[in-house]
Amino acid sequence: MGREILFAEVPGFYAAVERADDPRLAGRPVVVGGDPRKRGRVQAATSDALAAGVYLDMPILEALQRCPGARAVPTDMQRYREVDRRFLATLRRIVARIESFGLGAGFADLAGVSARGEEIAEAMRSAVRETLSLPLRVGLASGKFLARLAAQEIAEEGVRRIAAGDENRFLAPLRETCKDCKIVLARCERELDGMELALSEHRPVPLPVVSGPGVRMSIGGPGAPAKASCEQIATQMVRNGLRSAACVRPA
Repeated sequence: MGREILFAEVPGFYAAVERADDPRLAGRPVVVGGDPRKRGRVQAATSDALAAGVYLDMPILEALQRCPGARAVPTDMQRYREVDRRFLATLRRIVARIESFGLGAGFADLAGVSARGEEIAEAMRSAVRETLSLPLRVGLASGKFLARLAAQEIAEEGVRRIAAGDENRFLAPLRETCKDCKIVLARCERELDGMELALSEHRPVPLPVVSGPGVRMSIGGPGAPAKASCEQIATQMVRNGLRSAACVRPA
C-alpha cells in the first residue's frame, strides 16, 4: 500500500466553536469577525452562511446583508486556542502523531498504522463530535494538498478518500473549472515560496514568490471560472501566510 495522508479539520472552526458553546445558535448561520462598527471583516462562517454568499474577509455588515438571519459574534482567540488544544488531544488519542495546521485542523501520515484510513477517519469524527460537539470533515489521499482538497469537497461533516491512481480523475473537474480564474492577493505579510497548486498539465504548478500588495496570478488558460474552487485556493493562500486573498472573475 502506498503513502496515505489524512487531513482533518473542523469547517469554519471559529464559528463552529461559537455554535457549540451557545445552544441558541443551533441551526442559525454564524459569522465570526471584527466589530462591524469598525469595518470588521469575516474571519469564519458556518456552512449555511457560506451558502448564502458570505465569504472570508468580507465586511461583516455586507455578510449580514447577504445572510440576514446570521448572528455576528466577535472573535475570541483565547477560547479558540483552548478548544484547539483539546481538539488535537482528541485526535492524538486515535493517531499519536498529528501535525497541527492552524487552529482546528491537522495532518497525519498513516504509514505504519494498522487500521484502514476510513476507520481512523470515522473514529476521529465520532470522538470530536462526542468530546467537543464539533463537526469534522476528513480527507484521505497520497499527499497533503490532495487530502485537503478531498476534505474541502465536504460541506460540513464526512469523509472523502482519493484512492491511489484516481488523482487525475479527481482533479480533472477542478482543472477545467479553474481555467482563467484570477486570485487577487492582498496585504501579503511574508513571501510564499514552494507552495504548489496541482491544477494543470497533470502535475503541480509552483506558485511564484508573492511579496507585494495587489498581486494577481492567473491559473491555466481560457475558459469559464469557478468561484468555489478559487475560494478554496484563496483559503489555502491565507493559511500559508497572506492576511487576505479573494477570488475575482476575469474582466
